[in-house]
Amino acid sequence: MQQAAKHLAVRRNTIGEWLRRYREGGLEGLLEVGQSGAPSGARDIPTPVLAALKARLQEPEGFASYGEVQRWLEDEYGLRIPYGTVYRTVRERLRAKLKRPRPRHEKKDEADEAEFVARLEQRLGTVQAFSALDKKPLPLRLFFQDETRLGLHLPLHRCLTAAGVKPYQAINPVYEYYWLYAAVEPSTGQACWLEMPGLNSDDFEAFLQHFSQEYPESLNLMILDGASAHWAHHLEVPDNVLLLPLPPYCPELNPVERLWQDLKGRLKVAQASVRTSLNALRDHVAELIRQYTPRQLASLTGYPYIINAIETITHKLSKTERCQVVVRRWGISLGRAFFAHSLDHPEILIFRCREVFHRIIGQPVTVGYGEVVESADQHLQGNPIKLDA
Repeated sequence: MQQAAKHLAVRRNTIGEWLRRYREGGLEGLLEVGQSGAPSGARDIPTPVLAALKARLQEPEGFASYGEVQRWLEDEYGLRIPYGTVYRTVRERLRAKLKRPRPRHEKKDEADEAEFVARLEQRLGTVQAFSALDKKPLPLRLFFQDETRLGLHLPLHRCLTAAGVKPYQAINPVYEYYWLYAAVEPSTGQACWLEMPGLNSDDFEAFLQHFSQEYPESLNLMILDGASAHWAHHLEVPDNVLLLPLPPYCPELNPVERLWQDLKGRLKVAQASVRTSLNALRDHVAELIRQYTPRQLASLTGYPYIINAIETITHKLSKTERCQVVVRRWGISLGRAFFAHSLDHPEILIFRCREVFHRIIGQPVTVGYGEVVESADQHLQGNPIKLDA
């Protein structure tokens, strides 16, 4: 066969195919001319359909599998595209891949989420303007906070093995765990970590005290979710910490969630000691945390809506302009006559300030502004703020 192929200047496979046709159909089978080109079913997706598929992949619902994409193309456009073509187009050309969907609560309000994003810059400006009225104003820093539970009942990650090799992982479920608290500043990547035995108001208060001592020279606005431990009535919040709640059922607005995902993806879950000893797991997690650099943390947590809000606020020019911004924005009548009256009745201005904070951030003020009247009066001497009614 090899000599025949060489004599006829064709491949051995071609000679073998001719012999197969002759055995199956005789001379007629050998002389039969097949159709050129691809078999039934297109080998490529038309450009308009490809654009529609790309738009469909932008929707969060997505597709359950590449086979579902194949069926969608046939149902919507009458195209019977081979599975391999669908896979290569979706995975390599459109750079889409199967992902595990994140649970989403049915009570989530899209309007609340959009409003929080739109008003973050406004809220930062308001907090910064009021803090500037203190005798010794502190620089404002924005942190996001969250906690996660880590234990010996670790998840099973995917493993990359050769074709035909089924990966396995020994398990011995042991229900021992601890909680890891973290607060990250997305603009700089600075972070505060603390291991705690549980998630309750006492443990959270201990974390706040630790966090306050880590950043004593700034007024720290901390954004966090609505867990009951975060908003207990008896919770004592340090003077240099101000809490701001996220909208309900919107964990995707908290960039620390992405940090947890990255951290858990680095765990060596197949390592026997990590799966059998809580102390070994603590040491392993601590080593992973030490490996994070501020640049990496800033990259993980620097969501565009956060960075844009921070950059806008940092370009405010002066204390007077910040005061004017907050006054105009919220329509508070803070002329000199009002301040003069407030010196005799300071509780009026303090009440108004607390009222505005409560309305803006949705919670009672947790930082002291007892000297706001005197500071504002000194600042506005000879420079009254004129406001339209």
